[in-house]
Amino acid sequence: MIPKKKTFLPGDLLRSWIPPFGILFGLGAFSFSWILMIAGGLRTSPDSEIPLRFQLAWIHTLAIGFFTVTALSVLFHVMPAFTGTPWKNEKLARKMLPLLALGFIGITGFFLGGFSPLWLWGFPLAAGAILVWGILFFQSSLAGIGGRAHQHPPLASFLLPAGFLMATAALGLAMGLRLGAPPPPAWIYSRGIPVHMAMGLLEWLTMLLWTVSSRTQGPILGTRSAHPSRIPVALGLLAVGLAVFLPGQLFFSGMLRTGGVLLIASGALVYLLESVSLLLRASSPHPVLWAWWATGIAGLFASLATGATLFLTDSGISPNLFVYLVLAGWIQPFLLGHLHQIGVRLLATLVRGPEDETPPSRLLSSPHAWGFWALYLSAFAAGLIGIGQQNGTGLEIAGTLGILSAILLFHHLYRMIGRCRNLPDTQPYPATFIRFPESSSDRTR
Repeated sequence: MIPKKKTFLPGDLLRSWIPPFGILFGLGAFSFSWILMIAGGLRTSPDSEIPLRFQLAWIHTLAIGFFTVTALSVLFHVMPAFTGTPWKNEKLARKMLPLLALGFIGITGFFLGGFSPLWLWGFPLAAGAILVWGILFFQSSLAGIGGRAHQHPPLASFLLPAGFLMATAALGLAMGLRLGAPPPPAWIYSRGIPVHMAMGLLEWLTMLLWTVSSRTQGPILGTRSAHPSRIPVALGLLAVGLAVFLPGQLFFSGMLRTGGVLLIASGALVYLLESVSLLLRASSPHPVLWAWWATGIAGLFASLATGATLFLTDSGISPNLFVYLVLAGWIQPFLLGHLHQIGVRLLATLVRGPEDETPPSRLLSSPHAWGFWALYLSAFAAGLIGIGQQNGTGLEIAGTLGILSAILLFHHLYRMIGRCRNLPDTQPYPATFIRFPESSSDRTR
């Protein structure tokens, strides 16, 4: 029996077990980031660096437009599924997603417009959306304490990154408003930007991905962890390391900075040990999931080596290289790998109905999936050369390959929608299939 064609209404963009608005907007930001890379490359010559405004626009396009909007969308399912704690005021929290997206557009316009005050409205809008979402997230999470929440250790691991997301947004708001009224104070470049990036990239996004992967990497890779305590240890070292590093950066204490970096590096090594051990035993139903995971782990290792060298030695490594490795080498491949699993599951439930349990391996097209992965890796490598050597041509090549990868990705989505409509209702799922209890009903309708 073939399922009937499902009518999709605009209101559905903020409904379902994961609001599809966040995934779609995030993929749009992913595509736009490659356009920005071409634009930055065209304005880079052998005698000049990549213009700062393009650097900031590119960083925030990934960090806010792709990673954060997508992550907040996924957390509408992940937080209750992992902790057993239901959302409160969930409809209001979901409405923060388009506000955050609109604020991101304003922030990007601010950077691309040369810090034009015309776009300053983007900062309070984005920060306000994050703060309201965060307050509702904390309200929902803390309401479970004393009930079943104490039985779910990941709860604290969600509260920490959510708190740092709110702090990152507040600091970003303060810096953005000051940049809009030049001249900018010296503290923005000496203290503000390093602390803002450390909280956003490490304590928000990295800690969140490590927390989520504590439950997803086994099923995605088709194996079980032999040492489930490793990821909590890694999370603890990361949290303590940031708690030591941030005061060191604020007060220019070399000892605290060094101690914090060593603790963060120790946490990353523990996480890498766990992930590599799982990769060596992987038996994923679709090998492209293994490939994305391996790519992200390699990027995390490269980020660790580059960051430790940058902060602990006088090697002269550009901070831009470290930021690029964290964003495009570690976080982005890891997120794209998850979207090949949880994103395809969302697509199937949107097209086939909330009761559907079709495994992603039945919907993924191998030529499209592997082609996207190969194009992304090629774009990343070209961008790495462009960033490392301040080479505009490398950035232009990276952006062009990235745009091609985005086109292939959207064509793959179109093909998967067709497969969803043509598969029979009953689909067997493998033992490694991630079953999401909340996906069996639309909790927001």
